[in-house]
Formats: sequence, structure tokens, C-alpha cells
Amino acid sequence: PNLDLVLRLLAPFLESFAKNSVGLSPVASALRSNMVYTFEIIGIAPALQFFHQQQKLAQRPCGVEYLGTSSCTLDALLGSVEEVPARRGWDLDQLVDAVIRFWCSNPDLVSLWRSRFRDAGRDALLVSRVGHIQSLRQEFEWLLKQ
Repeated sequence: PNLDLVLRLLAPFLESFAKNSVGLSPVASALRSNMVYTFEIIGIAPALQFFHQQQKLAQRPCGVEYLGTSSCTLDALLGSVEEVPARRGWDLDQLVDAVIRFWCSNPDLVSLWRSRFRDAGRDALLVSRVGHIQSLRQEFEWLLKQ
């Protein structure tokens, strides 16, 4: 991983922070309200590239899940988190709550990603990240060390 990758991963937080009317990013809002999980849309990737990245992530401990969906809808995002609890032992209701909170709290960001996704073409996936707040912090620390 290089600085470009780290900046791409941090971009949604910075963009959301700049647009959020109360001045808190989704992660900061989650920390402030003692939520357990956070959810963000982080980008768009060709399906094959996403698959290869998932294979690399499987080779190291990772406390967050990166999810790919073939549409930018709330239903698709909710569907993408349904299998996570079985693999991680996480609470499905809290994961669903994190996705819905992101969707409802960030309409401008959702619109931006929907537009970019529409322009990306058929073989693209919308990439999102869900994770426990503490795990997300550890993931950022790992990326910055790389």
C-alpha cells in the first residue's frame, strides 16, 4: 500500500467532514454517540480488481469488511451486510442501523457516489466498508505504517 491508497481510503471521511452540517464525520459521529459499528461508501472498483483486493485482505488479519455491490441503493447495501455477522460474530441489527444511519445522514454523499457509480460502467462495483470502530482505527494505523 502506498500514500495514494491511504488517501483514497480517507477521502470519504474528509469529504463527509467538509459537507456535514454539524462538522462531524461519520466516524466521529459514531464515536460521539457510542455506536459500535461504522459504515462508509469508499469508492468504485472494477469487479475483478475488488476480487483480487479481497484475496489480499484474506491473507492478513483485518477488523473491517470491504463489501462490493452492483447497485447504489439502500437495499443493495443492506443486503451486502447480511452475511457479515455469520463470518464475524457481529450484531446484524447494529450493522443494519449503521448502514441506514449513513444513508439518511449523508444524502449529498450518496448522490455523489450514485452519480459516479452510474458513470463507471457495468463491470464496476460500489465498494463500502463496515467495521467496529476500534477495528477501523487499527486498520488506519496499519495502512499508515505500510
